[in-house]
Amino acid sequence: MIDPHDPNYHTIRQWCLSWLEHIAKQTVAPTTYWHYRNALTMFMATMGNRADLHINKLTVQDIAWFRQSMIDDGCSPKYCNVALKAVRIPLNLAHKVGMTDYNVAAMIKLLPKQDTARRPFTEEEIADMLEVASPEWKTVIHIALYTGARLQDCVRMRWEEVDLRRGFWNYRQAKTRRKIAMPLADPLWDHLDEVKRKEPTVDEDWVLPTMRDRNSGSRNGLSNEFVKLLAEAAIERKLVRQYKSKVYDVSFHSFRHTFDSMLANKGVTREVREKLGVAKGDTHLIYEHMEGEFLREAVNRLPAGLSD
Repeated sequence: MIDPHDPNYHTIRQWCLSWLEHIAKQTVAPTTYWHYRNALTMFMATMGNRADLHINKLTVQDIAWFRQSMIDDGCSPKYCNVALKAVRIPLNLAHKVGMTDYNVAAMIKLLPKQDTARRPFTEEEIADMLEVASPEWKTVIHIALYTGARLQDCVRMRWEEVDLRRGFWNYRQAKTRRKIAMPLADPLWDHLDEVKRKEPTVDEDWVLPTMRDRNSGSRNGLSNEFVKLLAEAAIERKLVRQYKSKVYDVSFHSFRHTFDSMLANKGVTREVREKLGVAKGDTHLIYEHMEGEFLREAVNRLPAGLSD
């Protein structure tokens, strides 16, 4: 455990690594922990020998150089900001316990957000996907479309989480660790009920037993397999930007845009959509793609005749 009075934790490297193993690892989701670990590993590599200085010797210039090194390596603004936020956390704790005069990382501003240029799927594209998808991918598409869940949450759905009698999926998001009580839309409810009734008997634990242990990001992972499905369905993907990796306008993540946009276009309030686990606060601005007719209907709700 971190002890600010122990001289073994007075260097930048030792403090950050101790925070990572003794605090972050015990309190955050595994995926978040690995994000923190990757960010701090990059930070130490950028610091070089300076990482072995007393933590109070860390400067604003060190943090600025860390951010610039990521930019030079072709990292996206979002990636840089996530890494910078990860570095801020242990340094903020060091300041709170009196090891530093201030958190130097907090003095470096985040990079401006950029439009992701991501878009939702159209109804025609979803129909095309379902036409060429395997039975397992049809189930994944149904789950993602009607819940907005991330790929790993979809493929790791357990039957014990699914209440087919009441029509709810009660699960914990892998990324945020939030507990979500997701009502099952009728099409998803019917689809899962059909899967459950199929012969031979389905796996008693997992809805998608052949997919649950597969990674999403490897070369042969689920994300790349979904890209092949898009190609088979003749859904064109447009390159919107390129940093370390290419970013396209549609990917599996587009189902989150689709889910939130469809709800928004039906007049579901942001507060209600937050409870459904898509996003919080201004993050909805990323996912909302308001249709013109809905916006027209909204402005036409204003009182008539005021400009006469």
